[in-house]
Amino acid sequence: MRTEPEEAYEAVKYYEANNINIDAFRAKKLCDMAFYEGQSSPNIKQLEWEKGDGKYWEAITPIGTYSITFDFGVYVTLYDMDNVVDGEWRSLAKAKIACNNDFKRRVMECLE
Repeated sequence: MRTEPEEAYEAVKYYEANNINIDAFRAKKLCDMAFYEGQSSPNIKQLEWEKGDGKYWEAITPIGTYSITFDFGVYVTLYDMDNVVDGEWRSLAKAKIACNNDFKRRVMECLE
C-alpha cells in the first residue's frame, strides 16, 4: 500500500523523467499533499532493543523504558512508567511487536 506522499513523489519523478512541464499550481498541490499527509501520519521509528544479562531485553525511549523478560516459558513485557505487566507472549518477536505497537500508540496520543 502506497501513501499519498509516495504517490506525489512518484508523480514528480515521472514528470521529471519524461521532461513533462507541470505548472506551478500542480507542483504546489503535489507538495502540499505530501506535506499534509506526512503531518497527519508521521513515521515513528521502531524501538531499538538491547539484550541485557540472561533472558532480558530493554528499549529506552524518551517517554520511558520497555522491557521484556523470559520467565516460566513466556516473554513478559513491561512499560516502566506504569510498572504494570502489559502482556505475556510465547515468542520474543510477538513481545517486541506488542511493545512497538504500544510505543506508537503513546506517541500518537501525544501528537493529537
